[in-house]
Amino acid sequence: MARPTSSGNTLVLERIGQLFEQASQSFTLHPERSNRYVHMARRLSMKHRTPLPKSLKRRFCHHCYRYLQSGKNCTVRIRDKKLVISCFSCKHHTRILFR
Repeated sequence: MARPTSSGNTLVLERIGQLFEQASQSFTLHPERSNRYVHMARRLSMKHRTPLPKSLKRRFCHHCYRYLQSGKNCTVRIRDKKLVISCFSCKHHTRILFR
């Protein structure tokens, strides 16, 4: 059974969006700080049992939880109708069905 959404969840999603925005802004100068922002956003999401939106889920590695920026620390390719995101830190490949 799905949990009802409350106004608190919208505040949590807003804060998570702000953390990912800060992560993207600080990535060029402080990549470790952007990884910390991703860590904080994930913990906030788990604490309030609010799922991350798909657009934000694809912005970090699900193996090492590092912030990903295409061309800097990951590659994004399309192979056999799949979107393949390869992390340079842990060499993990995430495959997403691409239509």
